[in-house]
Amino acid sequence: MLSGQGRSLALWYLAPIPLYVAYQEGEKMAVVWAGIVLGLTTVVHASELLTQIPPEFLAERSEEPLAHVALLLMLMVFGLIARSTHDDHVRQLRDQQRDSRSRSQALTASLGQANEATRAQTRFLASMSHEIRTPLNGILGLTEVLRGSPLPESERELVSTIHKSGRHLLDVLNNILDYSKLDSQHVVLTAAPYSVVGSVEDVLDLLAPVALEQGLDLASDLDESAPAGAQGDATRVRQILLNLATNALKFTREGSVVIGVRVEDGQLVYEVRDTGPGLTQAEQDELFQPFRQTVTSQRSRFDLGSGLGLVISRRLAELMGGRLTLRSQVGRGTTFSLWLPLVEAGEPASQPVTLPPTVRRLLIVESRDATARSLVASAQACAYMPERVTIEQLAEQLPGAEVLIASSLPAEVTVLLRATARENPVRLMLCLPPSPA
Repeated sequence: MLSGQGRSLALWYLAPIPLYVAYQEGEKMAVVWAGIVLGLTTVVHASELLTQIPPEFLAERSEEPLAHVALLLMLMVFGLIARSTHDDHVRQLRDQQRDSRSRSQALTASLGQANEATRAQTRFLASMSHEIRTPLNGILGLTEVLRGSPLPESERELVSTIHKSGRHLLDVLNNILDYSKLDSQHVVLTAAPYSVVGSVEDVLDLLAPVALEQGLDLASDLDESAPAGAQGDATRVRQILLNLATNALKFTREGSVVIGVRVEDGQLVYEVRDTGPGLTQAEQDELFQPFRQTVTSQRSRFDLGSGLGLVISRRLAELMGGRLTLRSQVGRGTTFSLWLPLVEAGEPASQPVTLPPTVRRLLIVESRDATARSLVASAQACAYMPERVTIEQLAEQLPGAEVLIASSLPAEVTVLLRATARENPVRLMLCLPPSPA
């Protein structure tokens, strides 16, 4: 190449090198080789200007067309190879896009089926829960009446066992339904002023008989920083506290369970402290897993339930913008802390609903026999005169009645009450079943 200098045919064959490198190695190496080829070409032509080198070999003019043809054929072959490879890449990309589109459509269809299955599961659980809870509430009501009646001690224990088993079954059903709603994101929270102290007292009142039966102290610990009222979902707050306190009573053999309230770092903190056996670190790690229950020698004697209560409590806390934490030490007890954003509100005025002492006659509209008998027995225990009537009989019985109890309110009853409300006001108490929605 140097001996031929500017007329050397080898210079022509340097031109395709950057093109080949660009195809094989990419843009950066192509630029490098383009610089090398340009440098070599410059050196060859510069040497021709500076000094003439006697050529050892110089192509004849007749050989130049052949060299041009060879170069063109080489470039054409290289171009065909590049085009073929490019077409293969394009076909592969199109196949990948087609596969991706098919997978995307399959995933979309699977997601739709999964969502529909989730909705069907939620509807099924809600419907079955309602169908099971309705007769179960009747059983619980009747056993509650039997517990208050004069029975031999052996029979009283049997009734108490039935009642406890029914309550446990009802709790399991409620937990499964709540978990299903949370899992399908169908839980709707409300924000309204509620009494902070009242929420604690409600839980204490509900669990006082349980604590008394187990010989445990159940108390509250209200810090001076605790506000009288707050803004939030009072029902869900009570549900979490009731769940935590129930667990504390279940696993505490002796000592006390305390529900405390304080304000820390601008957050409202509810605490449930117990003097139970405590939890190991391994048990704490599994505590918030759904359907997981920690069974050890210290806890095997307890009825562990469905394994959903704490999972539900934590998810509800997170939905309300808070969190649920725990501290525990084996042999020293456990403390659960519910942290919620503090939005203070005035304590709502208490407006208890009381019935006049002269009200004694109750009309009960209920199609289910077990529930009706439970309502009748409960009313009799409260010194009322209950009378079960049908919707057809209600029109005749209503003028002389002062109180109506109904487990459902059909449209005919609504029309009837509106028609007679002005002339004969009726005090209405509704025992409505939970909505399947």
